[in-house]
Amino acid sequence: MSWRNLSSAFVWFSQTRIPPILWICLLWFLLVVPAISIREVHYEEGTTIGLARGAFEDGHWLTPFRYGVRFVERPVLISWLLGAVGTVTGSLPLWMARLPTVLAFLAGAGLVYWLVRQYASIRAAMFSAICFLISPMMLQKTVTAEVDGVVSVLLFAGFVTWWIGHSRGSPNAARWLVLAIVLSAATLVKGPQPLGYFFIGVGSYLTLKRRWLELMSLTICGVLSGSVAWGWYWTVYQPGDLALWFAHSRLGASKSVEAYFAEAGHFVVQLLLEWLPGVLLVAPLAIDLARRRFTGNRALALALFLYGGVCSVILVFWPKARTRYAMPSVLAIAAAAGLAFDYLLVQQRKIIEIAQAVAACLVTYALVVNWLIMPLASSSFQEKRRYGDYIALTIAQRPGTFYVTPEALDNQVLVYIQIPVRQASFDTIQRVEPPFFALVTPAQEQLLRTSKGDSRTILHFSLHRAREARFVEILQP
Repeated sequence: MSWRNLSSAFVWFSQTRIPPILWICLLWFLLVVPAISIREVHYEEGTTIGLARGAFEDGHWLTPFRYGVRFVERPVLISWLLGAVGTVTGSLPLWMARLPTVLAFLAGAGLVYWLVRQYASIRAAMFSAICFLISPMMLQKTVTAEVDGVVSVLLFAGFVTWWIGHSRGSPNAARWLVLAIVLSAATLVKGPQPLGYFFIGVGSYLTLKRRWLELMSLTICGVLSGSVAWGWYWTVYQPGDLALWFAHSRLGASKSVEAYFAEAGHFVVQLLLEWLPGVLLVAPLAIDLARRRFTGNRALALALFLYGGVCSVILVFWPKARTRYAMPSVLAIAAAAGLAFDYLLVQQRKIIEIAQAVAACLVTYALVVNWLIMPLASSSFQEKRRYGDYIALTIAQRPGTFYVTPEALDNQVLVYIQIPVRQASFDTIQRVEPPFFALVTPAQEQLLRTSKGDSRTILHFSLHRAREARFVEILQP
């Protein structure tokens, strides 16, 4: 299919009588289902769900615990909400834990579409929403119970809230209050660091425009929203936590200057790829904006560039940064691509056709994986579930406490084990009176056999994953 045919197909979709938002919802549905139930636990889902279980299984709410171990790297609002669901339902199925993320993605696409539609055509607004949903960064996380997507959408909701007020002269007190509430929720989702995208981006824009009174109001809003997170940090603080928070912010240098610049270069290349297809339109728009050739919607385009770009540049030089930290920028890139769509459709139509072709390839790839590969080869996506189900079934036959050492911890497998799990040091496990079950390393298994006796230690199976672990049962004498 040629680029021109792809463009014609896109025009047809945008001109049908079906409301554009329904097309967006349909694409979102096709990206989410059936992957939400087939794809096994991945990335940081094990941590999100483990912290929720610590709340509804063990009663650890204000201070999060993961399988009995204190976890205070950051506030965990999503895990608290999932914990509340688990309290009502008695368990937390994986698909249910993923709902906040998948619903946030739909809300993000709706926000991008609505904002762009105020300034551009329906086709441009649709393209911007699609750019968000199918960007490689989003496709990796579409059905992932992580917090990056949720906090990104909340921050962009804050940006839209601010921009509406700013475009009308200046946000009033009620709008600043709503903005403070939205940003307070965002900081409780993942701590204060991601808020840099909003405050540094918007602050840079207001500084360039010399809107000093509005900048002062922005500062007050930052104090109000930040105080919520700092109140949580103050409440849970224990000696030694400062070093933990410092490490969590990755405020450490790379091993060498060469490694530092290699990481920075890799970050830039990966981020540009994960910004596709929107970045294909944003790049020429940025050039024409700098040369003052782009005369329409300059203020919004500049605000979006600063919102999505300033912190992304900072992350390039941040030690050991990951591109997922830049996820808030994807919504700004998608919205800016929507503004560029109508402009480039006249100025450089070939770029539009290339971007649409890339979008079509990404959509095709996502749908083939989601609707063909995953259903037809579902067993390939269920390895962790099989491990977890076997452990749960074994323990159900002879009920006993299940321990796991930090060295053998696999958060992703533990999600499928619905019985309580206790993380403990190996020295603690050695002192526990049998019977009990444990997930240990091969070396720890040998030590258990030495201390407990071969006749009292049963090896049920080995987990061969990133780290090998042994599932053992310790019997009474």
